[in-house]
Amino acid sequence: MSLKKAFDSLKEDLKSTDNNSNSDSNGNNRTTTEPLETLTEAEISSSQKSKKLSRKSGKRSDPNFKQAPAYIKESTHQRVKIALLQQKKYKDFSELVEDLLSQWLEKKESS
Repeated sequence: MSLKKAFDSLKEDLKSTDNNSNSDSNGNNRTTTEPLETLTEAEISSSQKSKKLSRKSGKRSDPNFKQAPAYIKESTHQRVKIALLQQKKYKDFSELVEDLLSQWLEKKESS
């Protein structure tokens, strides 16, 4: 079956579904389904805006942050993750690294 024929057949099936028909274009019995609710562009736009507004912007999309990959030993990484979970000062690994690097720069600049 060619792509065009398959597409046309699919369109016909969709039309018959929208009309709540009990048979497809070939006359075969099928179950009746209700048509899907269609949303206006304004409703879709409003829905997308509300999702965007409710989602917090992460560091990845914040222009004040830059990803800086570094290689550390696996054992160090594991111990740091455990320590972060046990304390409340830092929310994540990034905050810890940011604080340590800032402290290092302050110390370096003051000497």
